[in-house]
Amino acid sequence: MEQVMAEDSVLSKAKEVELEFWSNKEELEYYFQCERYLMDEYSAAHTHEVHLRQEREKTERERQRAERAELEKEEALKDKIKMARSLLETGMDMERVVQISRLSEEEIRERR
Repeated sequence: MEQVMAEDSVLSKAKEVELEFWSNKEELEYYFQCERYLMDEYSAAHTHEVHLRQEREKTERERQRAERAELEKEEALKDKIKMARSLLETGMDMERVVQISRLSEEEIRERR
């Protein structure tokens, strides 16, 4: 390595600069301060990204939960309508079907 550096002035100069850098306490302190700053900035940005991703995931879970609840509500309504139709087909009067199904007469008639 010494022979290569002796033959290449650029490498030799780079080695001098490196040795000078490592021996200069002020430059080293400044360098490490910059490194700490950059690491802190990276950490803060990464933490922010993690929080954003967690919020997006939470929002998506809530959307899916609401969607499932709405589907379940629709299915329950369909089941009630089906039951109401069956009761009407057996000859039961509308007033009694409304009481049993807890649907309005309009809901039963609309979906008949």
